[in-house]
Amino acid sequence: MVSAPLFRFVHASNLALDRFCAADHQLPAGLGKLLIDAPFRAADRVFQAAIDAQAAMILLAGGTFQGEEPSTWGSSYLARQCARVAQHGIAVVWVEESQAAFRRWPPYIARPTNLIQLAGDQDARRLLSLGGSGVEITAGPAGFNVVTSSVVMDASVRPFRLTVLTGHQSPPPQPAGRPDYVATQRPALGTVAAIDSDRLHCAGTPQPRSAHDDATGSCLLVEVGRGYSVGTRRVETSSLRWHTAEITCDDTLNWEGFRRQLHSRTDQLVRANTAEAIVVRCHVSGHGPVLDRVMSPDTCALLENELDLAWAGKAPSLLTLRMTVAPDSVQEARWQREASEYGQFIRTLDDLPIGNATHVDLSQLHVDQSRQLAPAESHVNRPHFQSSLRHLARRQAAQLLDSSNR
Repeated sequence: MVSAPLFRFVHASNLALDRFCAADHQLPAGLGKLLIDAPFRAADRVFQAAIDAQAAMILLAGGTFQGEEPSTWGSSYLARQCARVAQHGIAVVWVEESQAAFRRWPPYIARPTNLIQLAGDQDARRLLSLGGSGVEITAGPAGFNVVTSSVVMDASVRPFRLTVLTGHQSPPPQPAGRPDYVATQRPALGTVAAIDSDRLHCAGTPQPRSAHDDATGSCLLVEVGRGYSVGTRRVETSSLRWHTAEITCDDTLNWEGFRRQLHSRTDQLVRANTAEAIVVRCHVSGHGPVLDRVMSPDTCALLENELDLAWAGKAPSLLTLRMTVAPDSVQEARWQREASEYGQFIRTLDDLPIGNATHVDLSQLHVDQSRQLAPAESHVNRPHFQSSLRHLARRQAAQLLDSSNR
């Protein structure tokens, strides 16, 4: 029979309550509100996890705010959440690298009585009682010597030693007193060598902030058992998830087969999530008639709308971003040999003399339809041409020349 734990606590970090999720350059309808709400909905799941698990404490191990001045809405949100969990007897320990983070708290928002603040630059310590057990929390920069105090609640029992490492650039810690649990804001490879890996814990972030981060938002539920044994379980907290559906084309793939793959991959991604909303970008690579066809932005827009309609009114909600296309070397070689007007355009575009010039002269594009592609200026920035304009011009030309029917 497994004995009940002495106490539980939730370890979270990087709540960033003053920072919304980042938007793609093209914002789908409905995504704006999700980008604002997602960090707070994810943080809700952190506090709810503590209530559901009957935890005694929530440890916010750095990154609660990102800016120099805590936002009014972020501070008021944190105050409300502290009041919410206080009704369940849960303490909130907020640790930051510097005491300055706490001095900037808005003076017109009352500090919750169950909110305990510890600053790493003060080598801070606090002794708490959680579930009848003494818990000594120590906070300091990632290079400080962890020295536990001799203060205990019971002369015969030492407290559970919890160390929070703040900062990420300092040398690894050299613990003088062996902690039972070491919390970090982010993983730091150097610290693993100094402290056993099973004692070093990073909770990640409850809500990733951009389409370039498809990680799962999470916090850690920690159970402390007899002899101060520690068990952890990762709790998913993402309110908004980004995913990329990868599809590789070749000459054997037809249009209906591609559509089935697209719907199947999207369906798998959405159903495997506990988030409230999923943002999916489809990335098509390879060669063949399907890739040739999806070079047209209008064709992609129809597919994206098709996916949105398929999931309309369902949970979780689905939003699709603009489809990206990456032809492989086989497709590139075919375009170079193609006798069509599109092939002529591709060759002309790729043969533009660039050299070491800072700008590219687009006036040398002589294909008739390229007049419709001409920007306001015929000389464009060379890095911009290399990184995005060349690809956009190819796709716009495919649309103008009706590439799907060539």
